[in-house]
Amino acid sequence: MVLFIFSFTIQAANYGGELNIKLQQRPINLNPIYAANKAEKIISQQIFDSLVTLNAEGELIPNLAKTWEINNQARVFRFKLRENIYFHPFQINGALSSLSKRRVTAADWKWSLEYLAASENKSPYANLLNKVKGYEEYRQGRSKEISGIKILDDYLLEIELKESYAPFIYNLTENAAVVLPEQAVLNNSKFFMEPIGTGAFVLNNFNPDQIILKKFDNYWKNNYRKERLPYLDRIKIDFSANESEIKEYHNYDIYQLSSELYQKYSELEKTDNYQLKKTAENIYYYLGYNYNSSLKKVISDQNIKEYLRNSLNEINLEQNDDLLSFIFPFQYSKEASYIDQINNLVKKNNDNNLKDEAYPEQLNLVSNDSKNNKVIADLIKNELQDKKIKLNLSQFSWSEYLNLIKSKDFK
Repeated sequence: MVLFIFSFTIQAANYGGELNIKLQQRPINLNPIYAANKAEKIISQQIFDSLVTLNAEGELIPNLAKTWEINNQARVFRFKLRENIYFHPFQINGALSSLSKRRVTAADWKWSLEYLAASENKSPYANLLNKVKGYEEYRQGRSKEISGIKILDDYLLEIELKESYAPFIYNLTENAAVVLPEQAVLNNSKFFMEPIGTGAFVLNNFNPDQIILKKFDNYWKNNYRKERLPYLDRIKIDFSANESEIKEYHNYDIYQLSSELYQKYSELEKTDNYQLKKTAENIYYYLGYNYNSSLKKVISDQNIKEYLRNSLNEINLEQNDDLLSFIFPFQYSKEASYIDQINNLVKKNNDNNLKDEAYPEQLNLVSNDSKNNKVIADLIKNELQDKKIKLNLSQFSWSEYLNLIKSKDFK
């Protein structure tokens, strides 16, 4: 979702609130070494953490490992672990585990990686570790451990490969290569429905139609402003029972289109000269803006809207069956008189050297800081640039963004 605005103010990030999501697929198994469908992976990413991860630019960055070193032969990887990482609360024999017993150490990482690789667990992701020294012996039962995974001290973990292979570290960014609490896994036969991790959110409720995640109060991570994460109190995820529920899209912040509906929308695009248009099922892409200037005396707001719509005709987004779209209602008038009026006025003012009074030469584009929104914003920027409209892009964190659009200064 992107919004055009002319001016705005932003306050400090607010905390709290609930994010409501509708996904098409139902999760079956939330144990990360088995998570297979898109829904399971999306949820697992909120509950579990990896040693290292990738940023929006695809660059490798620290996560639960504070730093790492790779030897000259790209065969030995040594990870310095963060010391303030805790597992979510869990019970053993009816008693809640203490905070000290939930602190994550190198021993937890060794156990977790061996749990992933164990042949009896039959994880489809076990081969992420197949280049580690001792992997085959462990898989075949000839060794009780993977010899290449070593605990050097409580917060120093070493992984040695059978041979040089620098890209191995990228295997450790995968959803299955996360840390798990041994006691919680081995003492709970329902771990696949009651997962325990170190992530930003704790599983609060899991039933066939809905999952509720609540924020983890002991989560380790801060944002670039050193503000405590996560911002949200809860994430509620519903799962579609049938296509008729598409009518309920307005109840959600994020609604995942089925591949069939997305295909129908894509086909409609090919025959329509205006992309921001509803499908037969009343599904919309949303583009809102707040325009404010003395031009109101020259051109009505409706004319400005029509000009912006007309300027964005050529935007095409790549099809993606797993698209997560922000869906909101958007009214569109097919009356050609507005477009004709604005085009005639632009032509007249261009002829009179008064182009700057015909339509805005500069707008601000504001969005949250997701990678997908940046791609869409760049597409919009390029389209408007062809119309001689300069676009200034500002991106904010999720909480800042919500605070902005809800503020009294935003109209």
